[in-house]
Amino acid sequence: MIQKNKFNLILILFGTIFVGLGIYFMITELFQNYIGILFGIGGAMCGVGFANIFSDIISSKNPKLAEAKNIALNDERNKFLAYKTKATIYDINIYILTALALVTTVIKVPFWILMSLLAILIIDMILYVLIFYKNNKKN
Repeated sequence: MIQKNKFNLILILFGTIFVGLGIYFMITELFQNYIGILFGIGGAMCGVGFANIFSDIISSKNPKLAEAKNIALNDERNKFLAYKTKATIYDINIYILTALALVTTVIKVPFWILMSLLAILIIDMILYVLIFYKNNKKN
C-alpha cells in the first residue's frame, strides 16, 4: 500500500509543509504576499493526495469499479478526444497570444513585455514542430 501510494504520500507531505509555512508566515507577518499562495498550493496538494489514496482504496474493494475506471482511462476514444481537445486549445491559444501581442503593440506597453509575448509564440511554434516530427517518427 505504501509503495503503491508513495507519490500521493509525498504530495500530502509537501502540501502539509506548504500549509505549515503559510501558517508560520501568517503568525510572524513575514512574506504577506505569499501566504495565500502557500495555502492554496498546499491545500491542493493535500487534496489530490488524499483523493488518489481514497480512490485506490475504493477501487481495491470494488473490482467492477476498478475495471470501469481502467477502461475509462485507457479507452482509445477517450484518448482521441483528449488529444483533439488539446489540439483545439493550442489553436485557440495561438490566436489569443497573437491578438495580445498586437494589442500590446498598439497600446505601447514596455518593449520587454512585447518581446516576452513574441518569445512565447515562437517557442510554442518551435516546440509544436519538434514534437510533431518526433511523434511522426514513432508511427
